[in-house]
Amino acid sequence: FALGNFLYQAERLDEAEQAYLFAVAKMPTFRRALNNLARIYFVQEKPRKAMNVFQGLVRAGQGDAQTLLLLGHCLLLLDKPVQAEGAYRQSLVLEPDDADAMRGLIKTLIGQQRNAEVLALTKTLQTELPCDAELWNLRANAHLSLHQHAEAVTSLESARLLGCATPRMLVS
Repeated sequence: FALGNFLYQAERLDEAEQAYLFAVAKMPTFRRALNNLARIYFVQEKPRKAMNVFQGLVRAGQGDAQTLLLLGHCLLLLDKPVQAEGAYRQSLVLEPDDADAMRGLIKTLIGQQRNAEVLALTKTLQTELPCDAELWNLRANAHLSLHQHAEAVTSLESARLLGCATPRMLVS
């Protein structure tokens, strides 16, 4: 496990993966080794493998807010917005002020075409992060999906006036 941590910090992910697998083979319920192994899979863009490990941790009662957040990210990458929504909501129960979990939840709602909820959540999160360009973009897209073109333009213009609009946002 210690070797895996050293290799992980040195960004030698393939070797770190092997070290964690060795640690898990000796102690199959070693939470920290499993969590780090899943993180390596996530960084290596292997969301299905990461999801399986994170789900195992949650099933074993070892899922903290970060584990649930990362599980939500994996599920979202695997185009499972309903399941990802559950993971993000559980993460928010444990860490109610986690902007990343809230942002992930918003993306799952977009994937389910629940745009009215997207607007409500982006408004709530924007009170904490008023200059977050991604939130303004998500808000504008939700308005467009609801055929509220004037409101979409207002969202983009607000982002521009706050100085957080990206050129890509303004072009699309």
